[in-house]
Amino acid sequence: MREESRYVPFLLRIDGLPTEDISPAGRRYIIGREEIYDLQMGNIPCEQPSTKSLYVELNQTECTMKAAYCLIAGFALCCCANPPKASQPETAAVTTPDTVVVPSLPDLGPWHIDVTQSYPTKEVVLQDIAEVEYIPIETNDSMLWLGKEVEYFQDDLIIAANQQCGIMVYDGQGRARHAFNHRGSGPGEYISIKNVCYDRVADELFVLDMLGCRVVVYDLEGNFKRSFQLPYSGLHRVYDIVDFGPDELLAYVFDNVFARLSKKDGKLLEEKNFRKGKDVHLMIEWEDNFRANASTPSLMSGVAEGSYLAAAYASDTMYQVSPSGGWKAVGFKTPALQTMNPPVFVRPILDAPRHSFVCSIKKIWDRKADTGFPIVCYVIDKTDNRVYECSGLTDANYEGSDLLFCTFTATQPGWGVQCYSAAGLRKALEQNRLKGKLKELAAQLDEEENPVLVVYKFK
Repeated sequence: MREESRYVPFLLRIDGLPTEDISPAGRRYIIGREEIYDLQMGNIPCEQPSTKSLYVELNQTECTMKAAYCLIAGFALCCCANPPKASQPETAAVTTPDTVVVPSLPDLGPWHIDVTQSYPTKEVVLQDIAEVEYIPIETNDSMLWLGKEVEYFQDDLIIAANQQCGIMVYDGQGRARHAFNHRGSGPGEYISIKNVCYDRVADELFVLDMLGCRVVVYDLEGNFKRSFQLPYSGLHRVYDIVDFGPDELLAYVFDNVFARLSKKDGKLLEEKNFRKGKDVHLMIEWEDNFRANASTPSLMSGVAEGSYLAAAYASDTMYQVSPSGGWKAVGFKTPALQTMNPPVFVRPILDAPRHSFVCSIKKIWDRKADTGFPIVCYVIDKTDNRVYECSGLTDANYEGSDLLFCTFTATQPGWGVQCYSAAGLRKALEQNRLKGKLKELAAQLDEEENPVLVVYKFK
């Protein structure tokens, strides 16, 4: 083993396996079953899964590989002699003469879900965790919603988009302001709308033209400003973009790649590849070319200003990512994806200040029953990181509602948005399943009208 000092990102091994490289000082890590979770830079895959979930903080300016190996190997032997209890994490830290601190997961550190375990069941009522408002979206012939088109929400501005009507702009009460549609193949036009993000300070609306592999930029009135080609195309193209500070976009690239792009010209600034070195797929394919596939979201709004919850199905970790804070692990699941057969993926549903909602998806499909990819939902109480199986997220004003698998959108930290279709509300009204303000709104709706937004500010 080489003994020279290294000052580069590292791959750690525990339980007697050798350390490859050592990282700069001052970083904190979780050693998971599959990956090293760097709370500043993100995950670093392990070739060999470990068996413990620990924090590691390197306080030296540089560490020799030999010293680190001896420390970790020694700690692993202690773990074998005195195995830790699996119920709740300890908070005490182990201090060594080399000033390397190896504490267990703290109570308020990243949450952890073991998908092989059973957890207590909890049903969550939306009104218990948020203040809820219902906003009917004005309907006219040039601004028709086909589903859940909301792309941007703040308390005084709503932006929606679809292929048929283009970009639709409303005030905070759902009253129509204007719409524009520049679909086409010429200068200043887009072939398709995959999604939209808006930089309010610069008054720049970024339209992701996934088919054209480019982004077209307008102001909120629809005046063309510029366009640029994206550094990805073909199968590996950009599927999602979000506003990421004054100068950047954060993009999800199919599949399992995140990229920081320049708002000015689309130049690639940084790439983070969670798929590299992993033979993991969502799709199940049979010899007769029958295929089944599950979809997972990649980016969701976070609860902090300018942050997003990022998840890649090839990783067992979820991150909060922001321009200033980088990649911070907020939770992870075990066992490691690559050690499971069939594999179980984890995906985010909703992130709130005091709760995180996630689910696991098992990669199996029953062709006779024509069903598969069974899902288990979890809610994590962030006050103590306890995990519960979530039997539902319900609206107290809508009997029988379950919001867990609806599309959530929010660009205002601490807020969430989703839609109730007019037809669905009318049906629920006839079945006497509505009450309060929602019942009053439903009574005024025609089933062909635009949906009602459910807007909630988390407590």
